[in-house]
Amino acid sequence: MIVWLMFFNGLQGVANADGAGGVAKVEGLATVGPKKKAVERCEVPLWSMDSDPAGLNVRSAGKRDAPIKGTLPPETMLTAIDAKSGWFRFKEPMVWNWPEAERIPLEAGPKQGWVYGGLLGEDTNCRRDSQGREVLVVYTRPDEASDPVVTWIVGQDFSCDWQIDKPLDCRQGWLKAVLRKGPNAKPVTGWLHRENLCDNPLTTCAG
Repeated sequence: MIVWLMFFNGLQGVANADGAGGVAKVEGLATVGPKKKAVERCEVPLWSMDSDPAGLNVRSAGKRDAPIKGTLPPETMLTAIDAKSGWFRFKEPMVWNWPEAERIPLEAGPKQGWVYGGLLGEDTNCRRDSQGREVLVVYTRPDEASDPVVTWIVGQDFSCDWQIDKPLDCRQGWLKAVLRKGPNAKPVTGWLHRENLCDNPLTTCAG
């Protein structure tokens, strides 16, 4: 009798009442919600420039002492989806298939992770302004209504297809970077519009 009462009381403590549709409301048990999806703050192209034959280290977090998940070969094309303290989180690593002249997914290596921005590259691409000139505008904020840091015009000691010095941050379709007008020019820091980014390290976007 004592065993039966203990069992009955235990059932009462677990299943208090039936919910809608006859589903028991369970008390005293922790509920586990759906896994929270990581926020994608941006979507901009970058690629690996690491000269190490072993490849570019991909880490589990945006810091130097985070565990290494694997490596990516040189010139792997990435889609940056977040940035933190000079590190970029990426997805969709791609490589260039020369025979077909197309991007194909990277077969081996991590498909997501964090990489150091100092080992990533990007080329610039120009847009035409209202006067029909090919220009590259570096903005103070990720907003075309913000003031320009500089406006470089093609033909005035500037070429559209030029590599940035270092990516710093990203937001939506914008990339914050250090870049310069030429190899000996003073570097500037600002935001580049998505249309001013060339997404292929092996071809020119200058047309």
